[in-house]
Amino acid sequence: MPKLPVLSGPQAVRVLESFGFELVRQRGSHMVLRRGSSGCVVQNHKELRTVTLAGILKQAGVSIEDFLSMVSNAKGTDQEILLSQLDDSVFREALSVLESYTKDPELRHAYDMRVKLQAHDK
Repeated sequence: MPKLPVLSGPQAVRVLESFGFELVRQRGSHMVLRRGSSGCVVQNHKELRTVTLAGILKQAGVSIEDFLSMVSNAKGTDQEILLSQLDDSVFREALSVLESYTKDPELRHAYDMRVKLQAHDK
């Protein structure tokens, strides 16, 4: 059996959406997807264990080989296209913040101040 990658719950959902699944509801950390009469439940975690991902794929009726093919095809695309297809604005902001943390301590301070102001305004 091929080795499954470690993915987050939202990443797994994005790949499953490319197979025609749609997110129909979410309750807590469980995201319910549906494709026709079949469905599956994906946990909204930072990392899904590979055995959990295998169970999700079995529940969804997607073969591991097809899933890996879809993931590898996504990795082979241009980075900007991949970002526009797979990532949301929150992820983009988090990525830019992490990049700024590693590059410039002053930017980190500015971001921390912005977060404090936003928390204060709420």
